[in-house]
Amino acid sequence: MGCTLLFATQSYASNSFGLSKTVRTNLTQMMIFKNKSIKELKMIAEECAGEVNEEEFFKLYDRAILEPHDFLMIDFAKKKCHPSMFRRNFNQWLIVDAERE
Repeated sequence: MGCTLLFATQSYASNSFGLSKTVRTNLTQMMIFKNKSIKELKMIAEECAGEVNEEEFFKLYDRAILEPHDFLMIDFAKKKCHPSMFRRNFNQWLIVDAERE
């Protein structure tokens, strides 16, 4: 029996309203919408450091949020058949080392 939990928050990490480190380290997927806080985006990039560096993360983020309701999806439990753990919305793969999708 599985259990799916969804968390919606406007703050990635804070003392009162953000996601706790326990939740963040156990995420299987994350959707990042347009965010004006460079500090929070850098924190997300740092926590994704095992997969991409900060510069690559920001390139992916910029490619993902082109339209008003777009988001960068990060799949921390991607399947082997998936070309990337990053997507623009749910359906467009973002490849780190190439400009193609």
